[in-house]
Amino acid sequence: MLILLVAGAGGCVGKPKPIEVTGSVAFRGQPLTHATIYFKPGTGRTSWSVLDQEGRFRLIYDSRSDNELIYGAPPGKYRVYVRWQPRDPEEQERRSQVLSKEMEDFYLRHGGIAPDSTVEVEVSKSAHEFNFNWN
Repeated sequence: MLILLVAGAGGCVGKPKPIEVTGSVAFRGQPLTHATIYFKPGTGRTSWSVLDQEGRFRLIYDSRSDNELIYGAPPGKYRVYVRWQPRDPEEQERRSQVLSKEMEDFYLRHGGIAPDSTVEVEVSKSAHEFNFNWN
């Protein structure tokens, strides 16, 4: 039994624990809402969060089998991008009426897939709050 415990503990070595990552996203000084922010590493799991009504986020890394959320992102470099999150299917259909031309352009620039994103950050114990103000 002792051997199994030691072997099991050894399996966790090398997997850095996620660091809680928070922040905000603004577009031209105004909170960005109805969007999801993604932190995509070079390899591994993407962390994400839906922005609240004030443009704030708290990244989610994973969920356990008991549906408890694991917040944060492991230390490392990430490409950051956002995608518009319509409130319902009707809003998706009315996208051009809901979003201004400037917002459409914003999502085209910053809402692509991670390899297209030019926004890069590094998550560490000393750098885990990020406030983006995009134009």
